[in-house]
Amino acid sequence: MKKNKMLLVMISGVLSFSAMPSVYASNSTETSTSEKQNVIQNNSDSISGDNTASSENSTSLQTQSDTEAVLESNTNSSSEDSAEKHGTTINDSDDEIGVSESTTEDTVKSNSTEKTPEEKAVEETLANLPKMELRPELGPGYYEVEGSGSKVRSKRSLMTSTAMSNSELFLSKIKAGAISGWKKYKVLPSLTGAQAVLESGWGSSGLSQSANNLFGIKGRYNGKFELWPTLEYINGQWVTVNAEFRKYPSWKESMEDHGKFLVENPRYYKVLGEKNYIKATNEIWLAGYATDPDYPGKLQRTITYNNLTAWDKEAFGDNINLNNYYTTNPSTVVTKKADYSYSGVEFTTGNRVKSYPQGTVFKVSGIIKSKNGTPRLKLSNGKYFTAHKNNVIKTINSVGNYYTINPGTIITKKEDWSHTSVNFTEKNKVKKYPVGSVLKIANVSYTANGSPRFKLKDGTYFTNHKTNVMPTISTAGNYYTINPGIIITKKEDWSHTSVNFTEKNKVKKYPVGSVLKIANVSYTANGSPRFKLKDGTYFTSHKTNVMRTISTIGNYYITNLGTVITKKEDWSHTSVNFTEKNKVKKYPVGSVLKIADVSYTANGSPRFKLKDGTYFTSHKTNVMRTINTAGNYYTSNPNIVVTKEEDWSHSSVNFTEANKVKKYKIGTVLKVKKIVFTANGSPRMQLEDNSYYTAHKSNVIKTIAKITDYYTINPDTIITKNEDWSHTSVNFTEANKVKKYPSGSVLKIANVSYTANGSPRFKLKDGTYFTSHKTNVMPTINTAGNYYTSNPNIVVTKEEDWSHSSFNFTEANKVQKYKIGTILKVKKIVFTANGSPRMQLEDNTYYTAHKSNVIKTIAKVADYYTVNPETIITKNENWSHTSVDFTEVNKVKNYPIGTVLEVKEVSFTANGSPRFKLTDGTYFTSHKTNVGENN
Repeated sequence: MKKNKMLLVMISGVLSFSAMPSVYASNSTETSTSEKQNVIQNNSDSISGDNTASSENSTSLQTQSDTEAVLESNTNSSSEDSAEKHGTTINDSDDEIGVSESTTEDTVKSNSTEKTPEEKAVEETLANLPKMELRPELGPGYYEVEGSGSKVRSKRSLMTSTAMSNSELFLSKIKAGAISGWKKYKVLPSLTGAQAVLESGWGSSGLSQSANNLFGIKGRYNGKFELWPTLEYINGQWVTVNAEFRKYPSWKESMEDHGKFLVENPRYYKVLGEKNYIKATNEIWLAGYATDPDYPGKLQRTITYNNLTAWDKEAFGDNINLNNYYTTNPSTVVTKKADYSYSGVEFTTGNRVKSYPQGTVFKVSGIIKSKNGTPRLKLSNGKYFTAHKNNVIKTINSVGNYYTINPGTIITKKEDWSHTSVNFTEKNKVKKYPVGSVLKIANVSYTANGSPRFKLKDGTYFTNHKTNVMPTISTAGNYYTINPGIIITKKEDWSHTSVNFTEKNKVKKYPVGSVLKIANVSYTANGSPRFKLKDGTYFTSHKTNVMRTISTIGNYYITNLGTVITKKEDWSHTSVNFTEKNKVKKYPVGSVLKIADVSYTANGSPRFKLKDGTYFTSHKTNVMRTINTAGNYYTSNPNIVVTKEEDWSHSSVNFTEANKVKKYKIGTVLKVKKIVFTANGSPRMQLEDNSYYTAHKSNVIKTIAKITDYYTINPDTIITKNEDWSHTSVNFTEANKVKKYPSGSVLKIANVSYTANGSPRFKLKDGTYFTSHKTNVMPTINTAGNYYTSNPNIVVTKEEDWSHSSFNFTEANKVQKYKIGTILKVKKIVFTANGSPRMQLEDNTYYTAHKSNVIKTIAKVADYYTVNPETIITKNENWSHTSVDFTEVNKVKNYPIGTVLEVKEVSFTANGSPRFKLTDGTYFTSHKTNVGENN
């Protein structure tokens, strides 16, 4: 005993294992002594009755620090598979399966009765010291994964370590998650806890600290992850890559996800539901979770040292409360939860037989108890089922006449009442439902004697007797289940010879808007409603395909026409139910209305729902169908229009090549008699001569009565006859004036535009607008900008040319030839028929106004030379200049009196002042007081 106490002192670090985080250490320097070897015993039987606990029979005692290090290095060799899912799950049983059914014979026992528990713990610890390779560069939780035939080997992320000083605190934090893992996935809590210790180094790994990931599972959790460097063995060498590791809200979710991971990987099926931790730790190793041969021993020692089996007992709930079970034969029961039957009274994963859904009715032959006293129902088929009252309920013998499984949705076959209680009385009636009512079911409830009732979604109760109700499809509310008498088809569809619709039993295709008379409502085997028509065939009763309607439906449009024209003045309304109060807008005759769809009143009266969300009558006496683009046409008489495009009139509303009458040019003014329509609703204008013309607004535009006073055809170029302003809009105001143009201004026209009332405007090339009134402007030639269009008063001829006796120039009416430099006085500007400008001279002859032939000049031009004298002599000292516009800055050379200069030509300033252009390219005065001709 003294020797044992001394050992306890020497290896006190061993007993502190549960309070220390994992680190890496090497046990390659083990030392043996005969005394220590006498202490170390074969520990294969110290944990369980088999030989699975440990593969190590003996080991040497190290120094205290080495021993602690070795014991705490238990995370160094754990191996974990990748977090890929295999698509296999195991059904969660209810909490009944959680009741312990193993006897105490399966619990951990000790074969020694001579040593104290403390002494045995010391011996077990020393006997099972782990043998590991020191790999500190890999960080806590090193592991390997090698798939069959794979060339890629992975090692856990190089995680940083943050020590967690209190292992009891760590265990307290993961306990709830471990127990939850048993209840959800049937993974033993002690196994989960031990693995969490080994894999995370008591929660000290960087991944467990940063991402709450205790098991190093890769991938994402609810989309959350962290990137960590991971060693991958690729093409014969280790490389570090960043991999995604699941990030959890807390350790609890990590613990639960560990259980889910095992469930979703089928090879771990032997682990699931196993209550013996020795078997569980061996099975998870055999399934390939780790490659370390001592992995089960490490887990078992961790479980033992930290008393994690207490977690298992808490999860199992070994104390059986018989009040929660049927202990006498209930004869007939209904399952309240989905659960399994078993081939024996001891329920295990291995002896499961069949999974039964909620609402299954069983005949019970007797009550049998398991080894630990848990009552079981022995079924009439010889199998066993839980007797827990949370899972089954005693019911009436005639339960076969009732629905015991929640159908989700039912239809009433008889008129009946709902009630506030499962016990139906006159006093607790709530609502009477007619035949064909669709009811949503929350669940199946039972009276005290086990009579089933439907609990409706509103919390009331309804009979579930099969003579009163029938299951139907969940979308039955989208169908007519009560005979509406008359329906309209909203979609094209077929009738059938049977309630079960197939391609083979199609009878007749009904187009949209067909009116059908209904005999009754029938149902398929799965409860899908069908209309039985008067002719004995069957048709869909889906509300998206058909609509209940009124008996006078034939007087209405019942299909969406897209666009209609009003035949009578009428109002739109805010509701399908027309009242004086909900009137919105009055539409005159000829209004074009866009239809969104056809809606119906509660009694099935059709209404047009307009695009603006208001409602309008669909009665055929009030509206008529028209083309979808009718809004682009005049649908009420515009009286007078101007053609915007060249087009033909026709002898019929149906336009063809054969019935063309007359081609009208752009800008033609037409008088309209009335608007008429083609068979498909296309509008046409009937002209005064009874021919027909397009009413399309892109071809014609409604205009004012005095349209003939305006230009309606684009002349391209105009000259202003009066001073006037351009404007930024077709609607002329003082505020939108842009530029004042004097009389004779030449303006380029982009097109003819119109005001809202049809008044024409010229749109200028610069985007502004100008009057097109004939008293203000006149068309001119396109090159009018090259002419003087307002009186220049005095011009000098730049080219030799003739005057004429008429503004229409011909050889026959030539009058006088004027040489270059001749000064002419202009009386006024006149225009030819095509708008070509002419200058009328003082002698009433006509001369070209083209700016290349004449130039406007100053009033005192006679004081200047306007004809090139070729050589001049200076009469005064004067300067030459680089420009016709003389300034101090552009002076070139000062010529003294008597200087002879050679003249190249006569040039003019912008205002028409003559200048001599010398042969050297400079300019000199041509004023007769400064120079003279050099003879």
